[in-house]
Amino acid sequence: MLTESVIPNECGRIIDIAPLNRESASNWLMLAEHGGIFRVNADSGEAEFVGRGEILSETVEHPFDGHALRPHLHASPDGQFAAIVNDHGRYGRVIDLRSGNVTLALDGGDYCSETVPFSFAFAAWEERIVAIHRTA
Repeated sequence: MLTESVIPNECGRIIDIAPLNRESASNWLMLAEHGGIFRVNADSGEAEFVGRGEILSETVEHPFDGHALRPHLHASPDGQFAAIVNDHGRYGRVIDLRSGNVTLALDGGDYCSETVPFSFAFAAWEERIVAIHRTA
């Protein structure tokens, strides 16, 4: 079933969205262009500010044709962590949304990083949330 939802005004301009997969409701993390991260219930329209992530700037020396550097938001299935990575770039960060602290700085290396989205995923392993990502 397809449902249309309105993004609450307090979120500002949203540049990426990630689902919270372990929840029965339609809950999402949304990344605003100013770095704010919001938890939004698409059914009720309620939004909660849950953290701030720095959108990392970086220079791509040899841009690959048609691939622009852009921030990409990932959400852990339980909604406790978010990662903001640069697709077609090299860097990213994992943020603990409970404390607001950066728990992991990501560096995907410089080998042809401009040609692909940043390889990153959260997974559950032995009742823990783990981050899987490319490195040099």
